[in-house]
Amino acid sequence: MIKKIGRFLTFFILGIIAAGVFQIVLVPFLVSNPFFGKFGIIKNLKREIIVNPVEQFIIDENEGLKKAIEKIESTTVLIGSEKGIEGCGFSLTSDGLLITQLSLIDENQNFIFVNDKKTQFRILDKDPKNNLILIKTEDLNLKTTSFAQNSKIKPGERVFLFAPLSSNSSEKIINEGIIKRVNKNLIETNILEKKSFDGCPLFNLEGQFIGLAKISGFPGPADLNQLFIFPASKIRAFAGL
Repeated sequence: MIKKIGRFLTFFILGIIAAGVFQIVLVPFLVSNPFFGKFGIIKNLKREIIVNPVEQFIIDENEGLKKAIEKIESTTVLIGSEKGIEGCGFSLTSDGLLITQLSLIDENQNFIFVNDKKTQFRILDKDPKNNLILIKTEDLNLKTTSFAQNSKIKPGERVFLFAPLSSNSSEKIINEGIIKRVNKNLIETNILEKKSFDGCPLFNLEGQFIGLAKISGFPGPADLNQLFIFPASKIRAFAGL
């Protein structure tokens, strides 16, 4: 009886080893061989080998986008001014240093609305050429994220624009695309968006800040415009960070 059990276990283990060898060694050989590739069963094996990794890659990529959005959504605020106009503000530091559009801020106003909260602020610097203003607000306890390095930003990299529509975190616009071209002064993307999203931040899938949107003045389909980016490296230098 013991001999029978031992024999059975031996054959069982050998069967597992043989199946592993078949899967690891023989299947790739059969799939890559043109002669065996004609047979239906081999075609099915080939299809499974090709499709499954691609599906896994897509799932991982989409999951990466969701995680990146969760990471950065508190770094971007909705700025409202006494003029009654609104736009994006991006948090550069956790102690209230924000960058936003110069056209949003009146030099004589005493306060702004940050996510509908009335907030005192000070103007630290202006860049009229690029329509940017650096302001310091108080007691906001803002979230921040790291800056992407220009040397690591490459054409073909997936990126996304983030724009809050209200202080409610569920009301936001996310537009995804790729980088088309990079130089030290401007980053070109294939994203099309409305002019009203000027000054909103762009991020990579690691949740790193790439720069602020500069919508081109050349309308495309459905009154959308191509998205260019004022690089994070320039913003960092402007803010003295």
